[in-house]
Amino acid sequence: MTMRNEATDARIQKTRQKIRLTLIELLSEKRLGEITVSELSLRAEINRKTFYRHYSDIGEVVEDLEQKMIDDLLMIAREKDVSCLKAASVLRQIGAMVELNKEHLIAVTRLNPELFTRGRLRDILRGSIRATLRRNARFESEAEFDYAVNYMLTGIMFTYTYWLRNGCREDVELVVRCAEQMTVHGCSAYLTRNWDDGQ
Repeated sequence: MTMRNEATDARIQKTRQKIRLTLIELLSEKRLGEITVSELSLRAEINRKTFYRHYSDIGEVVEDLEQKMIDDLLMIAREKDVSCLKAASVLRQIGAMVELNKEHLIAVTRLNPELFTRGRLRDILRGSIRATLRRNARFESEAEFDYAVNYMLTGIMFTYTYWLRNGCREDVELVVRCAEQMTVHGCSAYLTRNWDDGQ
């Protein structure tokens, strides 16, 4: 690659980063559906033409932000040499990824909690839960299996979102441990007596 190409690449990355950071800033002030390309461009101090040279719409910027979280997740998995197919290891990876992006995620989650609980990050966690349950649990039907997967997935994603919306006051390790306990053992991890006793 020539020096000119490297300079062009660096300039492209810098502009895209500026657009992403500006979107994060706006997401901390209002909901995603209220943000326009014109507003984002004005705040980022670029013209609309420049925006459209890099992204087709706001949704594509969100996908780019999401990809950054996925990249962080995969980097953590490589560094720790853990599998993306094991639910417990993915919970720990998500915890570490959230810690890396905490400042941005806190700001965004207050008004846009669904941004953290949708998309490819959710799909990765869903895949790991499905793989783990397929190997380690028995269900009477495929429908029961799907309900169990979705119950676990929703609970885990809401746990992280709740933590973010509350400003990450507790250590992330507590959140990971709680999500892991509830995923692996359910309420029995915390009950002091048999649930069926009704006491």
